[in-house]
Amino acid sequence: MSHNNQEQQQFYPRIVNRTDIKFTEEELGLLNNGLEYSIEKPPETYFTDLVVETERAIKLLDRKSQDSFRNSAANILKLINSSNSHNNLQEEQLYIVEQIERKLVTENAILVHADNGKTVVIINSDEYSEKVETFLAAKKFSILDRDPTGKYQKHIRKTMR
Repeated sequence: MSHNNQEQQQFYPRIVNRTDIKFTEEELGLLNNGLEYSIEKPPETYFTDLVVETERAIKLLDRKSQDSFRNSAANILKLINSSNSHNNLQEEQLYIVEQIERKLVTENAILVHADNGKTVVIINSDEYSEKVETFLAAKKFSILDRDPTGKYQKHIRKTMR
């Protein structure tokens, strides 16, 4: 692909702000990760599992080399456990999330997925409710007498045999 083709490639924006809320670069950076983004857990939440899994893997090695790998692993695990970068990053991200939540609540806005791509839309709650009501009214939905899920599951099972 040539350089010109790359420049012409169109992508959906990651964030669409339909409100007057002003977000900081840090807030936009976190929102840019998407609504599925998970804030990193602090090491104490997974450290015990990491130690157990490391020991399990070492026991699969040749007995002669186990002690050497165990010492190396112990040094690495000590570094992980003593590192503050995980906690600092998590605390910073949690603080940013709180700031975003505060702005959304104050301005009566919400975060939603766009129809296309993984775009995060920041929209006023009332505007969103209006859009949902308009959509539901225009699509002429009907209420079913019973749940058809069982019928479809039965049909699928029968087809798979």
